[in-house]
Amino acid sequence: MYIVTTLKDISKMYHTNIPEKIKICEKNGGEVRLLTEMNDYGLMSYIKRINATETKLAKLASKGRIVVSKDMQMIMSDATLKDEENNNASSDFAFSTNSYEMVNNIFTLCTLLWKTSKPPKMIPSN
Repeated sequence: MYIVTTLKDISKMYHTNIPEKIKICEKNGGEVRLLTEMNDYGLMSYIKRINATETKLAKLASKGRIVVSKDMQMIMSDATLKDEENNNASSDFAFSTNSYEMVNNIFTLCTLLWKTSKPPKMIPSN
């Protein structure tokens, strides 16, 4: 499974049940690969807290989010309105599908991004 998102979104995910879902996925033999862009080293500790199986850094073309599981399902959401701090869920929307072709096309895209990305040099402890 890939999660492609910004560090700002990762900092918000920490306050959800996503870290627990990642643990469940790994317990069931899955891997969660987190791909993000490093634009604020002050938020680097959130990467460690999310506890993804592996993390890499890349230049992301969008501030939207992708969660995709091979041969299963994907969820894509748009970038929120111009990085405003006070955005809420009503200003965001998502697209979800289990269409085999769409899921595997996005999974292939994420795999290519993963291959060209770099591991973070150092993730500070909590």
